[in-house]
Amino acid sequence: MAQTADRNIRIVSSSTIEERLSFQAQLDGKPADLFCSKLVPECVMVEPGEYLLVDAPADKQLYADCFNVYLYSYDKSHQRDKKIGLYCLLP
Repeated sequence: MAQTADRNIRIVSSSTIEERLSFQAQLDGKPADLFCSKLVPECVMVEPGEYLLVDAPADKQLYADCFNVYLYSYDKSHQRDKKIGLYCLLP
């Protein structure tokens, strides 16, 4: 899959369905869907808000048929801060 590059993503809402956390988001002004498996240690619930979306390296890709991405929080100067978790961004 192609790279997504480092981009800003806004999480709008979240839900839990069995072993999966699902997030509705906006990426470049368009709707986007993210999810993660609660069986994966790096699957973390996030609150609505702004995050940085970063491609996961090839050796960290756990999900098939989607973009494997990390979410990072922003610090007070709107720079990359802490890594939150690993997610699947649906194309």
